[in-house]
Amino acid sequence: MAVSKMSFWTTYIMLGVVLVVFGLFGWFLYTASQKDPAFAVTSPMKIDGVVVQASIAKTLPERIRGLSGTKSLPKNVVKLFVFNSPGQHSIWMKDMNYAIDILWVDDLGKIVHIEREVSPETYPEAFTSPSPAYYVIETKAGFTKEKGIEVGEIVDFPK
Repeated sequence: MAVSKMSFWTTYIMLGVVLVVFGLFGWFLYTASQKDPAFAVTSPMKIDGVVVQASIAKTLPERIRGLSGTKSLPKNVVKLFVFNSPGQHSIWMKDMNYAIDILWVDDLGKIVHIEREVSPETYPEAFTSPSPAYYVIETKAGFTKEKGIEVGEIVDFPK
């Protein structure tokens, strides 16, 4: 029994299509696994007019975890810590893999304190604002210097 040329080429074309589909599916799974779930949900906000995407830590476990264990902070993404009341909220660099800038913001949205280029090597030291703050924002190291952000400037929070 002879195999026709049509079925021969059809088989190879179908095999090629299957390999491409599985290859794309594997690539999708790999790239999805590389995205840090800590930044899966963000909301736009402005720091002194600079638009960023905020990954919000609202609950106590989220605030405790913060950026600990993350590989890096994506470009234009910040971690926004929302506390239940104004206070002397301390930040430490436990299990951090990179340096950050830390901003303390009062309940009116005014930046009351900034710590720049805080490195993981500072752990177990804790950083605290001398003025009460309702929010803390963590950014890539150098962000505040690059964007010219200073104490007294205003943050527009996500709605």
